[in-house]
Amino acid sequence: MLTTIQKIIPLSLKTKLKPYYRFFFPNKLHCVFIPTYLCNYRCSYCQVCSNFQYSTVYPKSVEKTPEQWLEAFDKLPPTTVFVLGGEPLLYKGLYKVINEMPKKHTVLGLVSNCSMPKDLYKKIKPMHMNISFHREFAKEDEFIKKVIELKKYHHIAVNIVAVPENIPFITKLQKVMKENSIDLHIDPYFGKDYKYTEAQLENLPFSNERKYSKKYQLHNSLKMKSCSAGRNFYCLMPNGDALTCTSGCDYIYSDLRKNDAKDFNTDIFKLGNVFDGTFKLNRNNINCNLSCFSHCDMDFCVIKEVK
Repeated sequence: MLTTIQKIIPLSLKTKLKPYYRFFFPNKLHCVFIPTYLCNYRCSYCQVCSNFQYSTVYPKSVEKTPEQWLEAFDKLPPTTVFVLGGEPLLYKGLYKVINEMPKKHTVLGLVSNCSMPKDLYKKIKPMHMNISFHREFAKEDEFIKKVIELKKYHHIAVNIVAVPENIPFITKLQKVMKENSIDLHIDPYFGKDYKYTEAQLENLPFSNERKYSKKYQLHNSLKMKSCSAGRNFYCLMPNGDALTCTSGCDYIYSDLRKNDAKDFNTDIFKLGNVFDGTFKLNRNNINCNLSCFSHCDMDFCVIKEVK
């Protein structure tokens, strides 16, 4: 149903409705599912697979089988699932997990760098796919040709990160995507000590639902916030660890973030493991004054200053 709606509703209307979709669909619980942190790219701006290799925290050896994941999802409450990585299609059997997902769940979409064989994408039942264009590794003509081909099987949206070297190219990509009726999402770049100029902020066609100004505010705020991640949102790691958010994951594990949270109780980000019976959602919001740089549940969870 969601895939059908995504096909027929224009991007401008989807943007306005996105924060309210839980009022229209019964699976109001949202999960980011990361079956693998393996990736065949090493993009210079990637905080997950390049600047910090999460595949060393959650290596292939701890990954669960498709059968194990299907059994786990069968026991979880009704959830809207979004699939991330690494490159998630490097996880063998992902098509089985998606195609045989218990009906009480809704697979909202999947992110891929579009580098896998086309037949692998075709194994997955028709769904929404966010295809990320990484120009450091993907050739422009080949990428566009493949995206247009996959559009015959799936609802496709293309993402590109507005890193400095991509900015001159974005207008051209926007034109090509429009000509082929493919939504283009421009993701803001949050590099250390990097800020867009006023002219760039005015002229870059950031996707409205990305809310750059709100993301920037959250990214730089160390004020106490009341966050519902862990209550109506959670992340599933390759071994079944359940965490409140991907920012929390970085504060626990990443050398890039751990020092920022050395005086903070990062246990608040841990919900347990879905395979050992300790997993349960929070009943209340958590109070967190750390920088929210992943913005996992920005549109759906309540984030506010605590007086």
